[in-house]
Amino acid sequence: MSIVIILRYGRVLWQLLRPKTATLLILQTLLVWMIVCGDLPSWWQLTVIVVLISCWYMHAVAVNDLSDYEVDMINLTHRDDASDRPLVNQSSDSKTLWTILHFLEIILIGLWAAIDMRSVWCAVVLLFLNYAYSMRPFRISARGVLALLLLPVGYVLYPAGLVYMLGKSHMTVEIMISIAGLFMLFMGRLFLKDFRDEKGDRATGKRTFLVCHGPKATLIISGGLMAIGVAAMWLASHHFQIGLGLIASSVIGGAWWCLWRCCYEHVLADQLVYIALAGRLMSWWVFMLLLAGLLSIYHVPMVQSVYLLAVAAAMFAMALWWLYSSKHDKTCIAPKSHVKRNESHNSSN
Repeated sequence: MSIVIILRYGRVLWQLLRPKTATLLILQTLLVWMIVCGDLPSWWQLTVIVVLISCWYMHAVAVNDLSDYEVDMINLTHRDDASDRPLVNQSSDSKTLWTILHFLEIILIGLWAAIDMRSVWCAVVLLFLNYAYSMRPFRISARGVLALLLLPVGYVLYPAGLVYMLGKSHMTVEIMISIAGLFMLFMGRLFLKDFRDEKGDRATGKRTFLVCHGPKATLIISGGLMAIGVAAMWLASHHFQIGLGLIASSVIGGAWWCLWRCCYEHVLADQLVYIALAGRLMSWWVFMLLLAGLLSIYHVPMVQSVYLLAVAAAMFAMALWWLYSSKHDKTCIAPKSHVKRNESHNSSN
């Protein structure tokens, strides 16, 4: 019986973790560590980072799932879409989620206390912000721009503060510019996340930026923020300035092209293809900065470093093209088959 309970809670925790996003958060934290400290964390520091980031993120997701249950029931019409929503796919109930929430709170406060008793208030503030973002009476997620300003606090400033606590390093102007750039980049990506949830947000009265100002303004501001973020991180970097400059230009240009195409798409599935591509380009930029930092830390010779960066860039470009082709083909197949069915139905009549 106890094994069944463990497996049940483990499945729910895995859904709340959302491994792709959690992995990106941990990679961003490693990037911030290399920017701030100039080296890599030790094994115990890396373990603490993974646990603290994962627990905080699962807590934020669980609170949001409890708050947005009605919105998710409208937006996630297919079971595959709800594979990481334990309430919607009925792999959990609200009581179980509340139990998990309190368990995660104990872990977070306990670990922060073990690091430094004076920093416990940081954990309390972060947990409060999770509730304030999703739950009434605050429900900042329904307050447009304010929500987009608050989320990067958890996704960017929290990892940066964690690095500062564990790494015991000093801040410089270049470091602050890099973190500010990552903040802007992440905020630009957040403007795009509301496209998938627009239908449910409108139905439940959630006043997101997209609902209030429309898709064109949302895409323009998102593209501007991502460009400023990428440019700031490039300007603050010390290694491979020319190579990273070429990659930064490609990333900004590619993201703008994706958002420009998205402006002229009226079907949600087609819009999400270009939004996903823009997001992958931003992830590519973070990955290339991380790779450049690793090559510099391990003093890899210039020729080999350039070769590795070029190979990584080419592989990622091929992956993006494959993603675009596969998703574009899927969105084009359905309407054609629908037309054929209508034509055959008319001919039979």
